[in-house]
Amino acid sequence: MDPAVKSFSLRGLVVAPFTPMAPDGAIDFPSLEHHANELVAQGCTAAFVNGTTGEGYTLSLAERKAILERWIALSAGRFAVIAMVGCEALPDMLELASHAADAGAHAVSFQPSTFFKPDGVASIVSLMARVAEKSRGLPLYYYHIAIKTCVGSCWSRPPPPMCFCW
Repeated sequence: MDPAVKSFSLRGLVVAPFTPMAPDGAIDFPSLEHHANELVAQGCTAAFVNGTTGEGYTLSLAERKAILERWIALSAGRFAVIAMVGCEALPDMLELASHAADAGAHAVSFQPSTFFKPDGVASIVSLMARVAEKSRGLPLYYYHIAIKTCVGSCWSRPPPPMCFCW
């Protein structure tokens, strides 16, 4: 494992970059280089790739993998790359976690399914263990959005009243 990964910690300006698209809906990979250079110029310390802003949930596995690989190449030691691997399908999430480790990401982030919601903290912890195993020692960040999972923002209390679970 790269020593920079072992010592990685989430500090400084972490940006969730968008994914540029061509008019036909294809990913505009050439635009990513300009965007990466702008992030460096602005003092970015990490890019949170394929998250909500990057439209990860709307992209195919092949597209998500290609985007992550490109961001890792463009980072070239100038900033860390965090791979968001959250998916609705567990096998896809685990495949993306394994790919992140193989591709050289500095860390992995995930959130559980927002359609089939976890039934509590124990389910989330179990999922964390599975993602951690596939990401082979990369730092793991749980992306907690209580309103989507219906697991309260304070895990010792029930979900907030605005969280509708049925």
